Amino acid sequence: MIEYLQMLCTHDSDPPPWDLNETLNQWEDWTSSDDQFPVPPYTERERRLLGDVHIAWERFCNVTPQKIVDQEAAILRPEWKALMRAAEIALGELMRRGFQSESTEKQAPH
Repeated sequence: MIEYLQMLCTHDSDPPPWDLNETLNQWEDWTSSDDQFPVPPYTERERRLLGDVHIAWERFCNVTPQKIVDQEAAILRPEWKALMRAAEIALGELMRRGFQSESTEKQAPH
């Protein structure tokens, strides 16, 4: 999740080698389960902040075409700015504890 948020937060200054559509679709890869941000491994605060990212992602997706052709126009939208801000806040919180192993991050609560 940290790597995704880092990529998202630097998208404007250091875009990945794929288009914005793929960037948005990757979020769905990370959040496809019913319990998207389980506690543990996430804290309640991390869960809430990642939920804020998800809401901002949905709002951005709702105001853009299903297939974004004009990426430059899309990232000028206020919803993109809101998504970036939510991602930055969540990333800052996750970086307070740092990286966990991928097996820990995907583990469901007991």
